Amino acid sequence: MYSYAWFICTQGVSDTKWAIEYEEPAGQAFKQNHPDATVFVDNCNVILRAIMEKCGDVDDCISTTEAAELAAKLDENQKSTLPLPCQVDFINGGPPCHVYL
Repeated sequence: MYSYAWFICTQGVSDTKWAIEYEEPAGQAFKQNHPDATVFVDNCNVILRAIMEKCGDVDDCISTTEAAELAAKLDENQKSTLPLPCQVDFINGGPPCHVYL
């Protein structure tokens, strides 16, 4: 069975530039299948919080205290690879909870 994410990528509808995977083995597998994508292995709430902080939208961000603390601990290299507004046209979340940007 193929996923919607697989379909849109293989049919040229979408080009995956960033992905968030919660588990390291899933992140490694995703990177092998999408070598040009930046893959974050973390909780998606942490990455999304860090993106909002990077863009100066932290006042509009509703997140847990834990997500805020973990986002603050990301190193500068990780933060430099986060997407900015207007770089992401489409967000695809697939089962169980994958997020592909």
